[in-house]
Amino acid sequence: MKRLAFLAFAVSACGAPTLLPDGGRPDYGCHQQTAKVSVKVVDTGGNSVSGATVTAINVGSGAMGSYTTNGEGLTTGVTDSYAPGVVRIQATSSGRQSPDYDVTFTCDTCTCSVSPNAVTLTVQ
Repeated sequence: MKRLAFLAFAVSACGAPTLLPDGGRPDYGCHQQTAKVSVKVVDTGGNSVSGATVTAINVGSGAMGSYTTNGEGLTTGVTDSYAPGVVRIQATSSGRQSPDYDVTFTCDTCTCSVSPNAVTLTVQ
């Protein structure tokens, strides 16, 4: 009986882990910073491509999303919402397409990191 009372106290004092709104990793009260990839899209002349579509897909889970580059050809929409695992990134603009580029999100209980955290994609 003492063990049961201690267990009930421990759970109420520490709290049971809650899931993130998307049903993802448990939230253990961590104050995590979002891991993100800075994606720059350029043309073959090295000029920034505004309005390019950047697509990201987790090759293991199939989670996928698309983002649009700003006036400087940048987006930071590829975040740890695709974690963990390898995320394949590609850009398209006006019928031109970049080669695929893979980044890897690695996570522990509270944080994720991504390598590399900056990518330049050339639409050809």
